[in-house]
Amino acid sequence: MNLKLPDKIEPLLWEVLKTYHQKPPNCAFPRSGTVIKAYRKHKEGLDLVKKDVSEFVKDQYFSGEEASRVSCLSNNKFPYLLEPGIQHKVLWFNPRITMSKQFPKNLNTAHGFIDVCLSKKLPDKDKYDIIYFENQSQCRSIPGIRHIQVFLKEKESFDNSEI
Repeated sequence: MNLKLPDKIEPLLWEVLKTYHQKPPNCAFPRSGTVIKAYRKHKEGLDLVKKDVSEFVKDQYFSGEEASRVSCLSNNKFPYLLEPGIQHKVLWFNPRITMSKQFPKNLNTAHGFIDVCLSKKLPDKDKYDIIYFENQSQCRSIPGIRHIQVFLKEKESFDNSEI
């Protein structure tokens, strides 16, 4: 069976993303061709030094002085294709913490825990509308490190001075 992909993949709209808040999709979201090429190049580089992606993330965010921190919020280096105005971040969790019995089994239902983590990492959290989810296991490109996809869109402000 020959599957033909569309010539032009449209960016995901905020309204579509909202349907996945704490309810992850059962397929991978699209990325631009440029991002896909950059990701492949990144993985090839890791292969050369015989390091897997999970090891790389652990070393980058949870080693040295950062070894004991619970989580880390970073820009997604290989973001989904999104409409302008949406930030794509990743909230990574330290593997030393995720192995504990107290760590939530399902991050999509751990609203309070995620809100606390985001509040600590994003001091101006209230100025954003936020969507997040943990990908289903079959959709995870980095299965060795628990993480959630976080999308931020600045809230529309209204000028009350004209009222």
